[in-house]
Amino acid sequence: MKTALVNKETAHNLAPALLALAISLTIYAFTLAPTITFGDSGELVTAAATLGVAHPPGYPLWLLIAKVFTLLPISTAAYRVNLMSAICGAAAVGLLTCVISKTIPLVCSRITPTVPPESRLYAGMTGLASTAAALSLAFSPTFWQQSVIAEVYALNNLLFCVILLLLALWGETPQKSGYLFSAAFLFGAGQANHQTLALMAPAILIYVFLIRPRTAFSPRIVAGCLFLLLLGLCLYLYLPLSASARPPLNWGNPSSWDSFWFHVLRKQYRSLKVVRPLSVFIPQVKFFFVSVAKESLPLILAVPALAIGLFARKEGKTWIIFTAAAFVCTGVLFVIIANTELDLNAQDLLKIYFLPPFILVAACVGYGISFVNLLLLRVAKKLGWTETAAAAGMSLWLLLPASNLFLNYKDASMRGHDFGALYGDMLMESLKENAVLLSGTDSAYAIPMYMKWVENKRPDIAILSVNRLADSNYLPEAARNAPGLSFLTSQDYGEAFSLHGRAGAAGSGGVYGAHAIVRINGYLISKLLERNISARPMYYDEGMHIDWIHDFAIPSGLVMELSEKRIESLSAETVLSDTAFWDSIEKKLTDNDAFEVDIAARQKFSKCRSNIGALYVHRRMYSEAEAALRQAIRISGRNIEAYALLAVMYGRQGKHEESIRIFEEYLRLDPWNTSAREFARSLKQ
Repeated sequence: MKTALVNKETAHNLAPALLALAISLTIYAFTLAPTITFGDSGELVTAAATLGVAHPPGYPLWLLIAKVFTLLPISTAAYRVNLMSAICGAAAVGLLTCVISKTIPLVCSRITPTVPPESRLYAGMTGLASTAAALSLAFSPTFWQQSVIAEVYALNNLLFCVILLLLALWGETPQKSGYLFSAAFLFGAGQANHQTLALMAPAILIYVFLIRPRTAFSPRIVAGCLFLLLLGLCLYLYLPLSASARPPLNWGNPSSWDSFWFHVLRKQYRSLKVVRPLSVFIPQVKFFFVSVAKESLPLILAVPALAIGLFARKEGKTWIIFTAAAFVCTGVLFVIIANTELDLNAQDLLKIYFLPPFILVAACVGYGISFVNLLLLRVAKKLGWTETAAAAGMSLWLLLPASNLFLNYKDASMRGHDFGALYGDMLMESLKENAVLLSGTDSAYAIPMYMKWVENKRPDIAILSVNRLADSNYLPEAARNAPGLSFLTSQDYGEAFSLHGRAGAAGSGGVYGAHAIVRINGYLISKLLERNISARPMYYDEGMHIDWIHDFAIPSGLVMELSEKRIESLSAETVLSDTAFWDSIEKKLTDNDAFEVDIAARQKFSKCRSNIGALYVHRRMYSEAEAALRQAIRISGRNIEAYALLAVMYGRQGKHEESIRIFEEYLRLDPWNTSAREFARSLKQ
């Protein structure tokens, strides 16, 4: 009899989960990006397809799973990995549905139902609440966006939800250590996908202690969990194994002990700075809660969930305490550790990092819906409604995810967004035979790398990352991507560092400090040009501004072609050709409705145009510069460089009021950008 009840309960939990999974997967598949996208997509797919090493900390778990998807006999490798994100995202939605339906009876344990908990109506009520809440999350903008592109976050969402389910199952039967052991292994393996999962640790420890204190002190269980956690972390051994094979994408070359830890611990970026004034901390925390409120989740339903949970029986109270602790750890604690600027680009990235707390809020929304349903059952009984009428009323909760689907479709859907492939094809076609591309931005490196190594287009070209030239660990990757190129020598590096200083040099050969990197990279590029420009065409995509390069640069489509000798002036024919090219591109892009909402695509094409504008500013061709920079702003109003260059140009012309006005126009779009505010103040001095 007991087994039958357990099977019945499992079926009641499984049915809504499968429904939520099927619905979300259908929508994700329909709105899937058809090809490569901007951001990290090109790099990640290339690393997966070639079994290479991605940017720190390497993401070995994601790469290994993505490699399997690249072998599917459908479409392109990029589409296959996009599909992986869709499956992971949909699976996370299904598992979250299970978690909510499993824990609703615990959280709402003090509310006596007017129907038996084992009845079909009660099961339907629970299923509706969990499905509505999970699908509301599925069609929220950030969760949806990350489920239709090649990125690591959909897998992180899946692992997060699996761990939640395992903890819920262990809390129900704490004598079964297998659930806890499984969670420990996945927690370790999850670090090999995205290290923010580690922020769950304090909340998990609190939960274990509240459920079964002796478990926290059991040598057998503690040792077992630590062993399995470390076993999961062993996935990082993929990095040195991959690096030793010299793949085309071998970020940081983590083949030695020092470079391995430098890569895994993300030392390339910066050290933690958690101390900051309240004037900085309060806006950061405010942004977190504003982001939660704007994520298309009905927060008003989460409030009663917390209230009833705290008055629930022990198991329900413990689960709510764990949920609240996990929310604080993955949200507020992350904000404290990250300590980032709040410019528009940082905000976009932070919202993605807030996905775990978004998931927890969705669970609380499910509890709130269930609470309201239980109250409605009481009212329905007093009014003499039939169970069918009550169930029909409760089904209206499905309007929540339906409204999210309708409202967020335009912004979240990537259907028809082929701008990454368009950018890659245009760039590759513009390069002369046997050309060398010096890529100063991530997209200008990652997308051509994908085109060359995954789609086998233009194997003749050499692609070099300007931003990584100053890192000696980049040499093996550079040699693989630029065979036959007369590359940099140890003497070149010594001269670069001695002439321009080494700001915070890292043990692995990396360099900290943006200004130092620009100076060093500029010197190293000059050496590359000196040795190779006479033999091979060389092109430059500008990331950080290196002023002297503009004396040798000619507009060439999306990038600039470099000349062997200093160019005294740009011909009228060159300017006309550049103008015609960009007018054609602007029309082609803006005629596509999808381009309007593709922020990353707009940013990249706008950056390409403002790079040419910077070239014109350098040459004091102010009329051409103004036209190019205003065109860049039309393509993307978020291009701070275009606004700044216009402000600088107007200042040089003595148009100080116009200089201040144009940059204040940008500040209205990006009011929390402290660097922009400092620049605006400098214009007024």
